[in-house]
Amino acid sequence: MKPPMVLAAVSLLVAVTGCGNSASDTAARQADLCQDLAGLKTAVATLRSPGPNSTVKELKQARKDVDDRYEAVKQSAQAVQEAKLDDLRRTRKELEEAVKKIPDQATLAQASASIKDEVAALDAALVQLNTTVKCNP
Repeated sequence: MKPPMVLAAVSLLVAVTGCGNSASDTAARQADLCQDLAGLKTAVATLRSPGPNSTVKELKQARKDVDDRYEAVKQSAQAVQEAKLDDLRRTRKELEEAVKKIPDQATLAQASASIKDEVAALDAALVQLNTTVKCNP
């Protein structure tokens, strides 16, 4: 075989091999994103409904857990074309700012009430993103 023909044959083989895996790769990337979104949803639920013995300090730690889970979502979303994080990014930032404003001497009830709207907005953004990328609820 002449060198140009060998190169063409190898290129064709690589192209065909790549095409065969793209659907499964896309599904795997989407599954990773859905798993990360589920983790973020769990972290947000902790903020929405703290336990009866939770403290304000634990509430603030839960907000940090939301940030960690958000970073995982951000990483996996880079590989999923449909994933648009604008609303999620904005609502997470609003929650971060609201939690920073909670005084250390606040009761858990006061702290939870002060971030209720931000948690609801973040939860709504999560639902929208789950719908957009077709994750199971």
